[in-house]
Amino acid sequence: MTRDDGQGLDLDAPILLAEWEMPLQCEASLIERLSEADQAMVREHGPEMRLAAGEPLFRQGEQHDGIVVIEDGQIRSFYVAPSGREITLAY
Repeated sequence: MTRDDGQGLDLDAPILLAEWEMPLQCEASLIERLSEADQAMVREHGPEMRLAAGEPLFRQGEQHDGIVVIEDGQIRSFYVAPSGREITLAY
């Protein structure tokens, strides 16, 4: 993990914060494993979203009806503890 232009972290691989050690295999993403035709079909059936830094994808408890494919950038999964502190679960 390296620092980029000061705006955040430049991550080459997923980071998973866990209470125990578990190996992470760096494989092609779910989308990259599909044929070009299948990739096009997935994109056709889901809206493209562009989020600004810090903008939430969704909040805990909100209803959703599928999965999200992140093609570029990074998402931080966290919860807010009773103290108000944000606890990061994974990037």
